[in-house]
Amino acid sequence: MDFHGDFVAREEFLLDYLHRRVPAETADLFEEHLLDCEECFTELRLTQLLTEAFLPSVIGRRKAGDVLIVDFATSAEITAGSREYEELAAMLGQVSDRRVLIDLARVSRIDSAGLALLIKYYLHLSYNSGSLRVTKPNPNVRKVLDITRVGSLLEAYTDQRDAIEDLSKN
Repeated sequence: MDFHGDFVAREEFLLDYLHRRVPAETADLFEEHLLDCEECFTELRLTQLLTEAFLPSVIGRRKAGDVLIVDFATSAEITAGSREYEELAAMLGQVSDRRVLIDLARVSRIDSAGLALLIKYYLHLSYNSGSLRVTKPNPNVRKVLDITRVGSLLEAYTDQRDAIEDLSKN
């Protein structure tokens, strides 16, 4: 497969690759090619950065009193390398609020990296006299939280008002 022929075709391919719309065999060939081609590697990274820069944020932030509520605008996965994971990690690193509620209603999947991110932020807030709660995890996410016992650490609520009320007391 020629990845250097038509510039426009290459850009379209890179967008399809980044959005996982390329057949697995073609993706494998391209990834093999990337190991040896600095030009394609650089072009892929630039395309990824430009695409992300112009996409609207997938994470919303709003305040309810002194509680920061973080939620997802669309269906989301908090998994290693996902856009949601990266954006959540960057956003949590900039937040100065001490009481934070993360609404997981639109999160369909969370992996060990996502759990580690939540635990890291929980510990950060705890060390700084703050609190973190999560609300509305779907059954799959709830199962992961329960199996790993992270749900008891983060106190997962089914009702957002109850979580906000609890956070406001602390």
